[in-house]
Amino acid sequence: MQPGPDFNPYAAPSERVDREVGAGFELNAGPLAPLGHRWLGAFLDNLFMVGSLLPGTLLFIFRSETNPELAFGLMVLLGLPFLVVQSWLISTTGQSIAKKLLKTKIVTVAGEPPGFVRGVLLRSWLIAALSSIPMVGGVVSLVDALMIFRTDRRTMHDHIAGTNVIQVL
Repeated sequence: MQPGPDFNPYAAPSERVDREVGAGFELNAGPLAPLGHRWLGAFLDNLFMVGSLLPGTLLFIFRSETNPELAFGLMVLLGLPFLVVQSWLISTTGQSIAKKLLKTKIVTVAGEPPGFVRGVLLRSWLIAALSSIPMVGGVVSLVDALMIFRTDRRTMHDHIAGTNVIQVL
């Protein structure tokens, strides 16, 4: 088919290309969580974890020469319960503390709660272990983070665990 006399090969494409990433993509469990909510949720969860470890860390920094065992014990005493609570919440409801605040939720691709293996072991602990490998970990972390910009908004840890993050309506 030949272009007509009004054809301009230098004209901008006529198809609308400014659609929002992920628009119209919806799981049977609900719409995808916005990118900002996912970033803020991860940031807040990490901030809460740091907050739970902060007293022991400060004690270790400023009093390590007197009693490092006490500082380590305080870090475990305050950090471990937080980790257990977060893991329990994610396993049972698919929501961490930050996800509850932001009204987002982790679900399997079938729309069910993720459980401990998918929600905690594969999504968090496996990625954390891979990210701590020297020289490879940085690439793993970068690829994991950048995959959020795909149309389905699933990161590497979402693909590994078979999960997605949705907005709770």
